[in-house]
Order: sequence, then C-alpha cells, then structure tokens
Amino acid sequence: MDHTHSGLSRARRALEGSGRFPGGALPGDISDSWTRSLSHGIDPLARPEGFVQTARALADMRSQHSDLIRFARPELEVLYDQIAGSNFMIALGAPDGVVLDTLTDAQFGDSDAGRAVIPGSVWTEEARGTNALGLCIATGRPAQVYGGEHFLRAHQDVSCISAPIFDGRGKLAGVLDASSGSTVRQQHTAALVQMSATAELSSFFIRGPSICPPCRLACLCWMMISASMR
Repeated sequence: MDHTHSGLSRARRALEGSGRFPGGALPGDISDSWTRSLSHGIDPLARPEGFVQTARALADMRSQHSDLIRFARPELEVLYDQIAGSNFMIALGAPDGVVLDTLTDAQFGDSDAGRAVIPGSVWTEEARGTNALGLCIATGRPAQVYGGEHFLRAHQDVSCISAPIFDGRGKLAGVLDASSGSTVRQQHTAALVQMSATAELSSFFIRGPSICPPCRLACLCWMMISASMR
C-alpha cells in the first residue's frame, strides 16, 4: 500500500485521466469514498455549483434542528476561540449534509473554500464527492480529508476534520466540522486533535447530559491523548 503523497498524486492522475484509480494508493476510508463518489456519477473536474438551499428552506431546516443548534453552538464557540486567526472555520451540519451554522475567521472567509462552506450549502458525498462532513455522515465515524484526498479538484485547497453527534437513541443528529487551508495540516495538528476530541465528546453529552463537568474534562483529556496516539 502507498498512502504517501506520491501515492495520492498517482491516484489523482488516474482518477482525473480515466475515471479509475489504483487500489491501495489511498487510505481505506478515502478509497471507499472515492468509489462511492464515482458511483454517484460525479466528475472530479466539475465545478460544484447549485448545492445551496434557498433562504426559506434553510430557515425551515434551522427551525427543524433548533435543539441541535442550541446544543452545539457553545461547542462551536469554544472551538472557534481556540483556533480563531488560524485560517480556520467551524461548521455544524445536519444529518442530511446541509450546513446549519458556521463560525469563520476573516482569512478563511475570504478564500474560495470559505465562500463555499456557508449556511445552506450541501456537503454530502452525493453532492460533492469525498469531503469530511459527507464522509462522516456516510460512515457515522470521525473523518479527516486533506487537500487532494477530496474527490473534486475544486476542493483541494482545503483540509477538513469532522465528528458525529448522536441523539439519545444512537441516531446521527448532526456533524461538527473544522476546515482549514490544506497547507496548514502539520501546523495545526494539535488544534485538529482537540476539535476531534471535543466533537466526539459532544456525542457523549447529547446521549447522556447527566455527565458532570469533572467527568467531561477527564473524558476530553483522555480523548485528546488517545487521538494524538493514532
């Protein structure tokens, strides 16, 4: 298996040239997502246009998911405070991939990616191919997608990490996502780890809000240590 930068470059050339890519050239979750993206008939060279809800539809969705937004907003603000000014944004997505809320710093907001990840935009694999929010929805697990791992070439300048939020019945209730310029992957590893840990912790809270604050802190520390060792 060649999960290196050269392996990714080789896979991209094959994907964009023939609509196929070599097995083993990508991490398993990315390879599976590229395969699903191909099955959805997505062109990796296409421009992602038209995948934004109307203002009325977004208002209806925000009303439908008002409990989720109220629960998640403090988490978004904590995460934003930790990484603001770092060419980052934080987003909350609905289970169907529609972005419900965002917090974006000025640098990221001025980028093409920042103008694409806006409330009402749709980020399912069916709409945009491989991306962290869509991959998280497809698998129900935390997801990381860096630069050229995105199926669409148009999204190669961004890197994303997402984690699921579940309701009390274990059903996917939403997704927390952090996105940045792809060139800052190493620089912000610690911030991404903390984002992942906090978002995963949100899953515990929406399932069991009776966990006390000291337990919350202990869980967060344990998750950060575990995530950093992966």
